Order: sequence, then structure tokens, then C-alpha cells
Amino acid sequence: MIRDMKTLESSIASCTKAMDEKFKGLDGKRHIVLCGGTGCLSNNSMEIKERFEKILKDEGLDDQVTVNIVGCFGFCSQGPFVKIYPEDTLYRLVKVEDVDEIVHTDIVNHTVVYRLLYVDTATGEKVTKQEDINFYKKQRRVALHSCGEINPEDMNEALGAGAFQGLKRALSMTPQEVIDEVLASGIRGRGGAGFPSGRKWQFARNVESDEKYVVCNGDEGDPGAFMDRSILEGNPLAVIEGMMIAGYAIGASNGTVSATPSSRRGKQVFWERRSSERISPSTVISVWVQVLSSAVRRQHFLTPSKESAACPVPVRRSRQ
Repeated sequence: MIRDMKTLESSIASCTKAMDEKFKGLDGKRHIVLCGGTGCLSNNSMEIKERFEKILKDEGLDDQVTVNIVGCFGFCSQGPFVKIYPEDTLYRLVKVEDVDEIVHTDIVNHTVVYRLLYVDTATGEKVTKQEDINFYKKQRRVALHSCGEINPEDMNEALGAGAFQGLKRALSMTPQEVIDEVLASGIRGRGGAGFPSGRKWQFARNVESDEKYVVCNGDEGDPGAFMDRSILEGNPLAVIEGMMIAGYAIGASNGTVSATPSSRRGKQVFWERRSSERISPSTVISVWVQVLSSAVRRQHFLTPSKESAACPVPVRRSRQ
């Protein structure tokens, strides 16, 4: 449960330490992550995950190895992807029937399955790590930061990857200072028009109203592009944090995330924080962003729902 800045800082520190231990192998476990992007899911990523879980349980390794679906890795032509930490070994074009070999060769005997490594098209050499593949070498993810690395359904991993650091800084500023910084940054809308985000926030702040809302438009305007879907599925807490910062800046007390049927997993990630129920494709998720000015002054800006202390932002289904 996160109720104040001190608790937030403590949670971030412990979660960052846990993530560092995971990536460096200091927690004594191996970690298997699978790409949850559209292409990989359509090529049986979920079935691959289930096969990993079954074999690990049968071999008595399920308490030593974790298996999770993460956000999109990119480079979809080479999926499904499977990455193993702490070695950071990346396997591509993985099939369900490859799982047994990965478990017995890599997980049990610590030997790389070379036939599943990416082959450099220029040199013909096998590449073990994602960062050494030419496609990724010069990339720096900004909007998609942490996608493909963290479990989007685990808030602790999001905190360990930097979640709420932006909110923490914003709350040390006045709402107008936040808007001024967004204006100075030059950030613009990503939907095509490129309208300055800071100007939108300023317009909203200047409006006098008893009730204001932050609306996250998760609609996919370009068929098959899945830009919004990738963010919602890969790092949903970053979206919530951005809404909270916007809410603080403009004086809003509520936020709503609207997602299209194509964002089924993105909506599931949000909803599974509150319930194990499956989501119908037509579900619209509402996220109540608790950033009332009075609450901020009391530093109770992350008020959890009564249902669970797992996530600081209550989530509900608004309609079917």
C-alpha cells in the first residue's frame, strides 16, 4: 500500500533492488520472459508459456524458474521471442515443440540452444544477446520504455523500472510549473496533428469547472499499427502515471482509459489488477486517478482501493 512520498520512495528502492538482482542473477533464480506482442501471440506465445510452466512443474523447477509474458520486443518477423535472465539469452522463432529442449539444455544444463539464436544477415554469425542484434543496436525506447522487459501485470517490476519517478518530481512542482515544463519540452500529440501537449494542458487548466477529467485515448486510428496497444500492453502503469501527472497539472480528479477491441490484452492487464475475470473485447476500462489537490497536500496522492492493496489506482469496468 502506497500512501505517501516516504512509502513510495521505500517501495521504489526495494523494487529497484529486486529488479537489479533479477537481471544479474543475484536472486538465485532463472527468469523466462516471452514476447506478448500481436505477432508473437498469434504464433502461440501463450501456448509456449503454458508448455514452459508444465515442464518446469513436472521437473520440479517451478520454484526456481519464473515464466512471464511481457510487452512487444519489436522485430516481429523473428518472433515468437523467448529471453532468459540473468544470461540475457534471446531465442527467436520459438515453437511449442522447442520448449522441452530449451528447458533441458539451457535451464537445466546451462547450455545455449544455438539453433534458436538469431543469425546476423551480414556476417552469418549467431547472436546471443538482443542488444547485439543490428536491428536493436541504435534504438532507444522512449514511449515504449520497459516494454519487453517488465511483467506488465506486476506493479513491483514497474516500480523497479522507474515508475512514479516522474510523478514524484511533478508533485515537487506547482501545477503551472509542470505545464511550463511540458511546453518547454516540445512534446506533441502522436496522432498525426502534432498539437503541443503543453497547450492542451494549459487550456484545460484555464477552464473553471467543479469537475475535470483526464481521458486517455487508446483508440487505434491506423488499422494494424497497434501503437497505443503496445504501450497499454507493455507498460500500463506508465500510462496511469502520465494521467496522474496530467490530472495534477490541470486540476482533474478522475481519469478514463478508452481502448478499442484490438487492445484486448491491454485492457486485460488493467482489469486483472482488480479481478481474475476475463474481459470481453468491447469492454471500456475506467481508471480513477486520485490526484485531488487536497489529497496531494496531504501527500495521500496514491490512495488504494478498498478491494486490494496491490495497485494504488482503483480500476473498474464501465460497460460491456
